Amino acid sequence: MSEAISANQLALAIRVPANRITGILRGERAVSAETAVRLGRYLGTGAEFWMNLQGAGELWHARRRLRVV
Repeated sequence: MSEAISANQLALAIRVPANRITGILRGERAVSAETAVRLGRYLGTGAEFWMNLQGAGELWHARRRLRVV
């Protein structure tokens, strides 16, 4: 079982401002390539995972706006 981590703890661990992480979590900010690299390195997922997740989210929102299924 994995341990929970706060947004602030994650920000400190990957050396980014805490408001960057909270903005991403709130959907107010996109995951940048740099943040994807940092997240991938820290969480062991690879940057591609985070970039693909960001892209999928953007497509989902675009389809909703355009009412395309």
